Order: sequence, then structure tokens, then C-alpha cells
Amino acid sequence: MEDAPVAKEEEALPQLQLNSELKVEAFNLYPNPTVGLFNVQFQAAAVPTTVRIMDASGKEVYTESLNNFDGNYNKQLNLSGKTPGTYILTVQQGKELISKKIVLMPRV
Repeated sequence: MEDAPVAKEEEALPQLQLNSELKVEAFNLYPNPTVGLFNVQFQAAAVPTTVRIMDASGKEVYTESLNNFDGNYNKQLNLSGKTPGTYILTVQQGKELISKKIVLMPRV
């Protein structure tokens, strides 16, 4: 009787982490929906940070790289002149990010 082949111990595969959620405090985005101007406020770790807005097709319409981010963000951004619809605002630090929807309404 032959010995059954000994199963090799499976090698540990590296864990793939896709877009871990960024921890932010006091995240405010208003007014939402908007007709153009809106405010973004948040607090996060004081590390290099990127704020980006993309349209529904994935095209970047705004980007801001904050290499000397002090942990507080408070700005008024403007989507006036862009096509009405849903946009995604993303705040990224390293491999972590958080995304929020912005609805741009047509002017009446």
C-alpha cells in the first residue's frame, strides 16, 4: 500500500486590501444637492491628503493635493458650469479613502 501524498502546507497569500475606509471626524458637505457652490469640512490625520471630485463617467473634474495638510479642511468648492448629475468627492490619505456623493442640480 502506497503512502498518500502529503499535502503541502498552502503558502500564505498576501492580503489584498482595496480602499480601506479613511477615518475622518466631523465630515460635512453642504448644501447637497447644490446648484454649484458647496462647502466641504472635515478633520483627519495631518498627513499628505488628496481631495478629488469625479463625474459619473469617472472623469476627474477637480483635484487638490495637500502635501502639508494640517488635519483640518474647510473650503467652498464650485461645480458651476458642469453637467448636472451625481459626482463623487473622495478624500484620500495613502491607501485609505472616503467617498461622498454630491448631486449637482440644474439652475432654475
